[in-house]
Amino acid sequence: MLTVLFGNVLKQWSKKLHISPSKLYLPMVYAVQMGGVCTIIGTSTNIVVADLYQNATGKTMNMFSIFVPGALCLLVGVVFIIAIRRWLPERQSPEQAFETATDYTVELLVPSDNPNICKTLGEAGLFHVKGGNLIAIRHFDHDPSYLSEDEFLMGGDRLVYAGQIDEILELKETHNLVVSDHHIRSMNEINKNYELRVAFVNFYSKLIGKTIGDSTIERDNNLILVAVARRGKRIEAAPREVELEAGDTLLFECPRNTNTYVEHLKSMLQFTDFQEVFKIGPKTIVSSLIMTAMMILTATNVVTLLQGTVMAALAMLLFRCCTINQAMDSVSWRALMSLAGSIVLGSAIAKTGIAQKIAFGVISLVGTHPIMIMLGVCLAAMLITQLVENVAVTAMFFPIMYQAAMQVGYDPMPFLLALMIAANASYSTPIAASPNMLVYGPGGYRFTDYMRIGIPLTIIVTITGVAAVILTYPLVKL
Repeated sequence: MLTVLFGNVLKQWSKKLHISPSKLYLPMVYAVQMGGVCTIIGTSTNIVVADLYQNATGKTMNMFSIFVPGALCLLVGVVFIIAIRRWLPERQSPEQAFETATDYTVELLVPSDNPNICKTLGEAGLFHVKGGNLIAIRHFDHDPSYLSEDEFLMGGDRLVYAGQIDEILELKETHNLVVSDHHIRSMNEINKNYELRVAFVNFYSKLIGKTIGDSTIERDNNLILVAVARRGKRIEAAPREVELEAGDTLLFECPRNTNTYVEHLKSMLQFTDFQEVFKIGPKTIVSSLIMTAMMILTATNVVTLLQGTVMAALAMLLFRCCTINQAMDSVSWRALMSLAGSIVLGSAIAKTGIAQKIAFGVISLVGTHPIMIMLGVCLAAMLITQLVENVAVTAMFFPIMYQAAMQVGYDPMPFLLALMIAANASYSTPIAASPNMLVYGPGGYRFTDYMRIGIPLTIIVTITGVAAVILTYPLVKL
């Protein structure tokens, strides 16, 4: 949620300051992630560790157990990003790219009432066009035709152009062409209440390896595909016939003033220009007071974390800060199932004895010194969390860290706090954490952009976190 909120703010600032959004999005995402580590409820990773710790020991972690190490990591991370700000990539956002790039394919349809029908492509001025090239023509029988300026134009023809998007789309107005997934007999059939929206294919999309033409996404969501782009590559195919890859950028015609399809399509597409509206009013103050009360009660151990969050949720409903439907819609069932599955995985690893065997292996490899054990497990978790979702990494490494601490006879609490920081240090790849993925398309980033900034940041934050935990929570023998 914070990524969406601050992303929209930074998008507006970047326009006013004439700065590329890519200079702002990545630091913002890193700051959001590092800031979340400062409390137990700040990230799903911390929640998993706290829950597994309670199951293993019967004790509950304080809301601010991780605050000092987390805040120090945040400070060091922000200073590092400021120091290397010149390394930050300067990329074009998808919106900017559509305005200037020359490697996009657009399919335009000839309505049956087009005045250029029975003219050749050359006579109609549709063969040599400003800012692009005609790369294919398909007649109503869907068979590709030989490209020639002497080819006659017929109703239902589909013209596929490659080139500069804004120049090609001008043909719609100047030559009475349309963007449509079905045959148009008259220009009067076109709904004028449409706007262009940019989306990109995320790494977990169900559309990867498929084409828009083979799916029902346009019909089901009242969308019309206009163009497809792939980073730096010319696509020699009609947009609906392109086998999509992660990172592909799509341009749609969508109904104005509606975002109903945005949430519905999150598992397939990320709409980069979607702006969520946050309303400020009296209920904002009430909800803030409820949140503050929850944090105070849980921090002072008056109630447990579970009790505090449930009470806060009920208070939000009681004071009508949100409706039951809004509360239900805001629940990310995918994230909830991921959390539940991770906790089950962690428990299974502990109860089957796998964790104990791995812990013995870690001790035999790095020795019995508690700092070396802590650092060894944290470094392993830090590496794996760059490629695997950090909640799953936490579930796998919690029992290992816990058993390793118990084997050498130390209180496991500091070890687990260090694990929180290491598992959250997922900055080196766009697939390491959900916030990284959210800005991948809007910022126009490349995979290597995350590595260039994220690898040194990950190492610095992990080492700082381990050192801060040791200083804050001296290692104590049981």
